Amino acid sequence: MQRTFRIGGIHPPESKLSAGRPIEVLPLPKQAVIPLGQHIGAPAQAVVAKGDLVKVGTLIAKAGGFVSANIHSSVSGKVAKIDAIYDASGYKKPAIFIDVIEDEWEESIDRTPDLKRECALSAKEIVDKWTPVDQYIGGVEHAVMHLLYARFFFKVLRDLGLLKANEPFKRLLTQGMVLGPSYYSEKENRYLLPKDVILKGDKAYSESGEELQVKVEKMSKSKNNGVDPEEMLDKYGADTTRLFIMFAAPPEKELEWNENGLAGAYRFLTRVWRLIFENSELVKNTHDDIDYDKLSKEDKALLIKLNQTIKKVTDAIENNYHFNTAIAANMELINEVQSYVTNSMSSEQAPKILAYTLKKILLMLSPFVPHFCDEIWEELGETGYLFNEKWPEYDEKMLSSDEVTIAVQVNGKIRGSFEIEKDSDKAVVEKAALELPNVTKHLEGMNIVKVIVIPNRIVNIVVKPQ
Repeated sequence: MQRTFRIGGIHPPESKLSAGRPIEVLPLPKQAVIPLGQHIGAPAQAVVAKGDLVKVGTLIAKAGGFVSANIHSSVSGKVAKIDAIYDASGYKKPAIFIDVIEDEWEESIDRTPDLKRECALSAKEIVDKWTPVDQYIGGVEHAVMHLLYARFFFKVLRDLGLLKANEPFKRLLTQGMVLGPSYYSEKENRYLLPKDVILKGDKAYSESGEELQVKVEKMSKSKNNGVDPEEMLDKYGADTTRLFIMFAAPPEKELEWNENGLAGAYRFLTRVWRLIFENSELVKNTHDDIDYDKLSKEDKALLIKLNQTIKKVTDAIENNYHFNTAIAANMELINEVQSYVTNSMSSEQAPKILAYTLKKILLMLSPFVPHFCDEIWEELGETGYLFNEKWPEYDEKMLSSDEVTIAVQVNGKIRGSFEIEKDSDKAVVEKAALELPNVTKHLEGMNIVKVIVIPNRIVNIVVKPQ
């Protein structure tokens, strides 16, 4: 009995021509026309010529720009011509015409070494191993359209017994859009490119003097308000551009493009570079483990901040993809390290702690600025790439200090503070508070009515004149 399966909530009735019929294998066409145009972006550029022989899998066109892709032949045969054809939208696009020669798929697959792949698993085992995908990320339009047809085909394949998972994706993240200013000319009935716009304060004008309509809206080709990635890469580099995009907003929120933000990301990376290279010799010559029994107060404070940062960065990346939070945490840690280098390098353990901390920072920054971090990693005498290194782990015991700061009030006004071991006896805390010089000064000529000790927080001394 032939199987029938459910398609998008519809059960095909048996009266339909296709119902219950086996899948028919169609013969290959005599000629295949392979368009070089892309879904978006520039068309691919042909790397074959008329008369060339190709096989299934042979590269026939290379990506034509930043938003483009390579194209491989889906048939085996001889290139008949490279010419333009009309696509579904009515525009002429370049295409490669191939006269099909061979019929058998297996025999026609290009078996050159760079394309050959061997695997001990069956096709179904491979699919079951890799599906469902852990995370789908896409814009609001993609999250609707891609998910719709991805789920449709996935469930069809499931009903056919070709895979066992019920859904193609485990989680969905709908990313925010990138916004940019658009400039519309009513006279010309079109959007102008930013390079053709004259800005005066908060107003924009065309070269003819017309005041333009300015809106901050989703970047698109039709509104000419996109940003050329190559221009940003040439000016700031790939890592700086990536860092700004990830830092500027959470992934689910809209991002308003601002080149000033790129400059800020560049300055931050420059600070990191200078901090590490100014101390690189010290780091390279430090190999001993940290002796935790010989830590100064400042040493402990930096190690606690480091462990807190590792926890915060790890949680931000793994739990909700809030890369902006992870980057901000690293920025705060860098500030602490700079202060430590300036004021606290006299301790015995300081060089070891600095080397340890800087290497952990590089590991935590490497997902966002991999090339930058790999360069520094090599300069510090390390080998290999950071993505092969183990992700840093935090020590639960080093997430908070064993000491607390106690504020001291006299009749409700702060007169001093001191540090003491956490959960100290109230009598010990009271004695330390009363011995503070500024507190003693404000107790002169006064009778102590009572002393209120709030553990690990504050001491309030109530007095009245004698």
